Amino acid sequence: MRLGSNGSNGTSGISRTRLKNSSFKTDNGSHSAGKALSQVDTLRQWRQDALMKHQYKTAEFVGDKVLTLTADMNDAYWLAKIHFTAGNYGRAHNVLVSQPHWRTSLQYRYLAGLSLCNMGKWDQALDIVGESNDQIIALEKQSDSDNDDLTEKQLGITGSLEAGKYSSNGGNSETRKSSEEISGNYSQVGTGQEAESLTPASHPESGSALGPKGKSTIAISSQIKPPPPPSKTSASVHSLSSIPFSSSSSAAAARAAIPLQIRTTSEQTYPTSSSTSPSVNPLTLSPTNMMPESSDGIKIEASLCFLRGQIYTNDNNFDKAKECYREAVKIDAKCYEAFDELVTNNLMTPQEEWDFLKSLDFEGSAGSGNAELVKALYSIRLGKYINLAEYKEAHSLLTDYYGLGENPDILLSQADALLTQNRHRECLHVCEKILSHDKFKFAALPNYLACLYELGSRNRLFQLAHELVASSPQEAVSWQAVGVYYMVINKISEARRYFSKASMMNPYFAPAWVGFAHTFAAEKEHEQAISAYSTAARLFPGSHLPTLFLGMQHLQLGNVTLADDYLATSYNVCKTDPLLLNEMGVVYYEKREYERAESFFLKALEVASDLESDPKSWLAIKSNLGHVYRRQENFDKSLTYFEEVLRVSPKDPGIHTSMGLVNLMASRTMLAIENFNDALSLSPGDPITSDLLKKALQEHSRSLELATVDDRFLFQDPDLQDLVDLSDEDSLENDEGDQSGMELE
Repeated sequence: MRLGSNGSNGTSGISRTRLKNSSFKTDNGSHSAGKALSQVDTLRQWRQDALMKHQYKTAEFVGDKVLTLTADMNDAYWLAKIHFTAGNYGRAHNVLVSQPHWRTSLQYRYLAGLSLCNMGKWDQALDIVGESNDQIIALEKQSDSDNDDLTEKQLGITGSLEAGKYSSNGGNSETRKSSEEISGNYSQVGTGQEAESLTPASHPESGSALGPKGKSTIAISSQIKPPPPPSKTSASVHSLSSIPFSSSSSAAAARAAIPLQIRTTSEQTYPTSSSTSPSVNPLTLSPTNMMPESSDGIKIEASLCFLRGQIYTNDNNFDKAKECYREAVKIDAKCYEAFDELVTNNLMTPQEEWDFLKSLDFEGSAGSGNAELVKALYSIRLGKYINLAEYKEAHSLLTDYYGLGENPDILLSQADALLTQNRHRECLHVCEKILSHDKFKFAALPNYLACLYELGSRNRLFQLAHELVASSPQEAVSWQAVGVYYMVINKISEARRYFSKASMMNPYFAPAWVGFAHTFAAEKEHEQAISAYSTAARLFPGSHLPTLFLGMQHLQLGNVTLADDYLATSYNVCKTDPLLLNEMGVVYYEKREYERAESFFLKALEVASDLESDPKSWLAIKSNLGHVYRRQENFDKSLTYFEEVLRVSPKDPGIHTSMGLVNLMASRTMLAIENFNDALSLSPGDPITSDLLKKALQEHSRSLELATVDDRFLFQDPDLQDLVDLSDEDSLENDEGDQSGMELE
């Protein structure tokens, strides 16, 4: 395409030259080169090229003129698309709804609804997209019935599509012929591979293209000179499915510029005459009437469901939003945004996620060649608390077979798994690898921040928070980073302020809500913490963490019954989180149901092992098991678990105190005194340990007095006196604790 140099405006400023070095794909797969474009075709190319180059004023300028010349609904759609891409959502909506039959197009409904959503007019958007696809079908049928007579008058044609015969109500045969020629050659140019056409190029005789104010395009024939009538083999040579943007553009380039995937030009989308039977209306969503979709495009019905879900999400109607997102992915598994909403916002439980994945038809949506790839990509997005083997299989397929091991999304799934396993240092390394590829991969930052917090990397947090706020202040995660930094340096009130800011910027950002609640929990403000955790539980119904934290708060308040209820709710969502199982064991410990507490603690250790979790992360579970066995007076088993913890964490004063308590209960007072002294050396002045040490010393003193009395009786027998003398040293080192223990019994 070449721009004219005569300086004139409008259509006369475009030179009508033949495109060089170009080939156009026809509907039957043949190619024809060197075909001249009509004046409107060239304008459409100019418009599309400007859109591709993000020169929106140019695209709007040309697109507006094209629409005035043709009054074609496809051109109206593209003008609305230009306004939408430029951020002029109100103008995009006005262009769409100003078309006489806009309600009969799903693409029109989708873009109009999307424009209203971007303007915050959610209720009006729902009126346009409907509460369900079935409702859209009913509205379309009603609209088709109401507009049949109007369509006939506007088009000025009657007749039968099957017979291919038309009679004009207000013109002659010559007029009809000219209109058909124009329609067959340029009515679709500039509409993209996926665009709808008022008059399909494969049926140039099916109706007349409309000019300005509903007039036939023959009325402006003095301004637009149509090329010769196309032959049967080249009727679609100049359709936009052949010429997306410029002579060298491809259909793939067109799709890259147009986020909204719409139907191919082979689809008859708009009714062209009154003889079109309502029973075969191609606009309906009935499977028997629905025209074939583009093999690589997202079905518009799925996009409508996704948009409907966005509207319900804004209204906090998460049950309906969940249904809409699920329906969108069911209709077309390629609708990844709907799938992402389900997973990111925790609208489904881990088990529901995996069951839903198994129900999807990947071959029907992505094709047999990509089905395995897409399924694996979706699999690694799911929760890592269950089906770890399936996750590993999908991850191995993507890394080893497809060579996607260095892709940021695959690395992010690996980071999710490592964080679930509490392997924070390894997760930190993977997150840094992701950010080295793409420092604006915001999805990786919550994991990265969690690892930095757990590892106490305050300097790196300070640097990262400053970088994010400077480069991306509009992102909620940037302010989340500031809040995490203040949490690390123990400035809780400042952390709360920035967590609150992050949650206001993105009300559906789960880490911000959880962090906000954690600030209250850190200051023992349990009521406020419970309120914040409750909000998080309502916003993210598929996550077990908010209800888990609610149970922990009630447990700290001594509300064991309420704690049990919340933890049971969390357990119904996720049965394989070691932290949750540990807390449930604590509840039963408080209820003095030690056998049930033991079963939950043992299950927590088993699950942690299955998750390949870091053994150091679950020392508290072993410590709790030690206390359970102490309560059951199984002292040897209790000491076994405490000793396992002590080997990993030798400087934990609490473990030394616990071991001393067990030895004291077992009447091994010397060992107990030794344990308490070790604990006080690590934590001087601890009141509980000090009291226990006093008690141990008193018990040991009593045992010595009793032992002295026994010795007096023993020494009256010379034979026994000789035995004591022979084993005196051994008795003092090894048996003193046992002797005192016998006395205490």
